Amino acid sequence: MCVSCLNHTDGEPLRRCSGFWVDWDEDKKTGLVLTTAWLIRTKDSPDSGEEYAPRADVTVHLLNGTSAKGDLVYYQPHYDIAFLNIEVDQPIKLPSFCEEGVKFAEDVFRLGRDNSLNLRITYARAEYQNPNMYRRYHNVHFRSPDGHGDDNEYDNGGLAIDLKEKVVGMVNLPKRFWSFIPSSILFNCLDSWKKYRRRG
Repeated sequence: MCVSCLNHTDGEPLRRCSGFWVDWDEDKKTGLVLTTAWLIRTKDSPDSGEEYAPRADVTVHLLNGTSAKGDLVYYQPHYDIAFLNIEVDQPIKLPSFCEEGVKFAEDVFRLGRDNSLNLRITYARAEYQNPNMYRRYHNVHFRSPDGHGDDNEYDNGGLAIDLKEKVVGMVNLPKRFWSFIPSSILFNCLDSWKKYRRRG
């Protein structure tokens, strides 16, 4: 799917990126989408001074040609994730996650949707790097075999999968560092949010 964000003050598009389903509530007929917090970021800063618009109007464009309102239920700037709740009138298929961590030099694919919702697939290999002041230590990086990265920002928030089509992470910062957040961290964030929701 492709996710669009409209600024809540003037209605102009703020950011556009990808996202994917991580949960489905049969009783409420709602699905939970995981995407990047960059979607609602209004100010970038290398020293953790980013600003966000949690009340921004988010529109989710589905593959059947319809659109739905995305309600932001949680975002975590440090891990660069956001959860959107969306009303859908039919069951959704959830992706299958890799239970083991991605290995160094493992073949991975970066998936995203462009403006026309066409699927973009970029091949790379997983690479671990020592973070500098601009990078997050928990990210895994993409290494393009030819040394040239495809840095389309619409891939941000999309899936990173292995050769078995298992999800190994979520793409973030493709335009700057070609990195992704490992699925183990995504699981922990999703689990923490579910526990917080139950307590609330």
